[in-house]
Amino acid sequence: MLIPRASASAALWLLMALGCSGGASRGRQDMDDIITTAVGPNYIRSTSETVASSDSVDAAVAQVWSVLPEVYEELGIPQGGIDNRNRLLGNTRFQPRRIGGSRLSRFLDCGSGVGVSSYADTYEVTASLTTHVKEGDAGRAVVQTQLHAVAEPKAVSGDRVFCTSKGVLERRIVELVVEKVER
Repeated sequence: MLIPRASASAALWLLMALGCSGGASRGRQDMDDIITTAVGPNYIRSTSETVASSDSVDAAVAQVWSVLPEVYEELGIPQGGIDNRNRLLGNTRFQPRRIGGSRLSRFLDCGSGVGVSSYADTYEVTASLTTHVKEGDAGRAVVQTQLHAVAEPKAVSGDRVFCTSKGVLERRIVELVVEKVER
């Protein structure tokens, strides 16, 4: 049963859970295509479908699931909801300024403009991050993470841009899980 901790939409959680329900994988696998859309002299990237990152970890599902909340806390990601039965953790609507002490442009490509190095660092970003832990091959846990984000200008009018994940945050989550499981 999903226990919301903030105002996360149940329908969005269901969509996120369904998006994480693919088959087990070995090693790292990035799925789905990214469409690049030209906008004026700059560009933005948007995804045609959900982009998920899937990594297998040499640990039991219960071990990985038990340390995942610590990982989110260490990265400064507020937990919006937790589904213990399906092992789904995340926040479907939060507005980070930094993640784990790093600028958002380390994790997200939201495009850039004239005189602006990265919209991820200068626009207001609204993100959705969910991680699903499930059983993989040979007793290994599979960690699937999805990161979605949009960025909007803070002080001036302008269009919302869709951001794409660089895969860095997803890898960092797995690295921290492995560190915590091994101690």
